[in-house]
Amino acid sequence: MTRTTPAALLLIGALGLLLVAPASAAAQPYGVPSAERDDASAIASLRRAAIAVERVSYRGTRIVSSWGSESSTTILVDVEHVARQGTLVRMRGGGAAEDTTAFLAARDEDSPHDPGLGVDSLELLTRTYDLREGTPGDVAGRAADVVEIGQAGQLVARIWVDRASGLPLRREIFDSTGQLAVESAFIDLQVTDDGFIAHLPPGAPDTDADQVGLSDVPDLQQRGWACPQQAGALHLVGVERVADALHLSYSDGLSRVSVFEQRGDLDPRDLAGYSPRELGGRTVYVRAGMPSYAIWEASGTVYTLVSDAPVGTMERVIASYPGADRTEPGFWGRVAGGLARMGAWVTPIV
Repeated sequence: MTRTTPAALLLIGALGLLLVAPASAAAQPYGVPSAERDDASAIASLRRAAIAVERVSYRGTRIVSSWGSESSTTILVDVEHVARQGTLVRMRGGGAAEDTTAFLAARDEDSPHDPGLGVDSLELLTRTYDLREGTPGDVAGRAADVVEIGQAGQLVARIWVDRASGLPLRREIFDSTGQLAVESAFIDLQVTDDGFIAHLPPGAPDTDADQVGLSDVPDLQQRGWACPQQAGALHLVGVERVADALHLSYSDGLSRVSVFEQRGDLDPRDLAGYSPRELGGRTVYVRAGMPSYAIWEASGTVYTLVSDAPVGTMERVIASYPGADRTEPGFWGRVAGGLARMGAWVTPIV
């Protein structure tokens, strides 16, 4: 059975690519949506990016920012990637991610789903959104082609793809009101010959997981696990067992959301740093940041959502799960284990 690290899936799956910009920045109208309008050159650019993130070695620094109605977060991410070996990252700032170093091994070729901007994610992206070429630009002094991603006449995201290497250089994601919600970009980048990262930091403790086939989801649902296969525009793309919890990964090819399901009871008194908030028609406990967390309990199961996606995307995922109906003592120490601490290992990179 394939072994993997859920924190690594979250980290790679975020695939952030952006530069800090004012939160007042807004998306422009996208035009009339139609699946037939997908631009072949835009798809080709993203396919180049999907290949490059696995085959091209590089080092550089990214600046990543997110904005919400109540808070904003910015972090710096130093990245060293060696093709076929893995990625060394150091996160600076952003609260839980402050001064964190982690190594993410290269994706197992036998992995049943691609957590990043791979062929599987590209297929999801083209199925969910309309793609077209945007106005070319420059990122970190490198010429880039721009792909605009839209839905229902509104610009949802932009991705800058390096003409020379194919690497994704920058990403902007807009919320449902057209305001900039998440942005990330390289501020410096050097494409390198294949090398080797000799001195690796320790991996995240106690986060090994066993893959579960998507075909097993109906059986899990019969046994009382929620496991919704659709959450708004996001599809269930991966399921893992993490100790006695389930880790479910959702994606629309653009954003990624992870949800952990674990039996137990939630005690709000133990949620230091979390604030109650109405999201998706449920009262959940939220800690905003990079990434953000939402935690709630329903009928003896605790749900922990982790994502760097816009709040509206998180809301749609929360709404697809059972709502909170009671709170009792005993959750945090006994149930959460190390899951809430995974934020130190989760941040957007390429």
